[in-house]
Amino acid sequence: MKKITKEQIKDLKKNFILLKKIELESENFKINSTGWERVIDNQKDILINKKGDVKEIVGGKYDGEQLFTWRAAMRETKKVEKRIPTDEEFRCVDDDDLKKSPPVGYRDANNFYSCESLLSFLWTSTKNKTGNWKRYLHFEKNKNKLDISRYMGSEEYGLSVRCIKK
Repeated sequence: MKKITKEQIKDLKKNFILLKKIELESENFKINSTGWERVIDNQKDILINKKGDVKEIVGGKYDGEQLFTWRAAMRETKKVEKRIPTDEEFRCVDDDDLKKSPPVGYRDANNFYSCESLLSFLWTSTKNKTGNWKRYLHFEKNKNKLDISRYMGSEEYGLSVRCIKK
């Protein structure tokens, strides 16, 4: 009988994850914003937490949606024992779950907001030396088509968070 190496076991576990369907919670993750400061940030009315790393949209179509830096997303989900999918787990998420993500857009490191009403940007929990993996979703309602892409970038961006359903 041939002995299986640790690397082969790791590959088997990785492939098993890809076979398993990952179900997300039905709404974006949010934290209590009571007591946050209300400011105008690049012509956008927002609430900002004391650490300055979570911002909540005030008014309009996306009222109450929150954008987290990667560190804030990891910190706040851990506090309530929730988990953000890894980059690999996102491959196993049903498109119907992702279609529920409102196209809030994102906030860049210079506090400019972009892609509102066009794209939904979600953090993954995967990090490496050069950045953090993100997923962005473009859902064309008139074509009932969802394009899902991934890219790596700065953890200082403000993105939405979806957690794995328990």
